[in-house]
Amino acid sequence: EQYDAIYHFDQRVDRVTGGLHLTHTPLGWFRHRLNLGLDRTSENNVTFFPRVEALIALVGSDALGFKSITDRRIVYSTVDYAATGQWTLSPSLATSTSIGAQYYRNMTDSIIGSGSIFPAPGLSALSATTVSRSNAQDRLEDVTIGFYAQQQLSWHDRLFLTAAVRADDNSAFGQNFDRVYYPKFSASWVVSDESLALPFLN
Repeated sequence: EQYDAIYHFDQRVDRVTGGLHLTHTPLGWFRHRLNLGLDRTSENNVTFFPRVEALIALVGSDALGFKSITDRRIVYSTVDYAATGQWTLSPSLATSTSIGAQYYRNMTDSIIGSGSIFPAPGLSALSATTVSRSNAQDRLEDVTIGFYAQQQLSWHDRLFLTAAVRADDNSAFGQNFDRVYYPKFSASWVVSDESLALPFLN
């Protein structure tokens, strides 16, 4: 009973998540898509110790009162776009060109306030505390932007050659560090399509 009379903890969380996917094929050889995403969380944490003078001798300074409030807002947002064009150059050769871009943003915004000792019982506002009053605000934000381009050649839908490059830039890189590039080269062969010509693969 003494614990319940002194220590009160309350947390309230409001979270909203959503996404949108759009696909469009305006031409037979061209298609593109757009993905949007959002995840938002609002969090309120309250720690409250009321002044209970009857328990000061048993509990000590905690019974004099204390309150802290933390409001935190966290937002994750994404944008992802991609477009692809496909052409048949000859009966045996086809090509595919793709481009795309991504945007990611993470943001956390916090406000924190606390104080100790209520001068009289019945007070509960943070502004009524008389000792160790403090408040602070903190904001952390991280943004990443990326772009890519890819070219693929296919021969008889069996042999595929791919070349691509991706560039990423992040807000944490700083002014003295430029974006990062990632090249890509690959080749693949669908061996199973050659089974008629190579009986031992059956």
